[in-house]
Amino acid sequence: MRLTGSEHSSFTDYEALLPQAAARIGASPEQLASFIGPLLWSRSLSVQREVLAAFFGLHLRGHRAPVLDGPTAHYPEPVFRKNPRSGTIRL
Repeated sequence: MRLTGSEHSSFTDYEALLPQAAARIGASPEQLASFIGPLLWSRSLSVQREVLAAFFGLHLRGHRAPVLDGPTAHYPEPVFRKNPRSGTIRL
């Protein structure tokens, strides 16, 4: 899974820490966006929490959530990849 507007480092602590430290380390908004993406860190974390909660809810409790079926009106950012061999969706 990836989020539209995110980069690889978006899924680390950098996402919350770098925006706070950007001015102190002299990073421009463009440099920051190239490292963590233009998606606001607070939105990215909110989407990550929702998708992870839905994933564990499905696999531990058997509760299905619409966010696991693909982008929704409230969560348009998730992009899921399908396994080319099995056709299953990879989170």
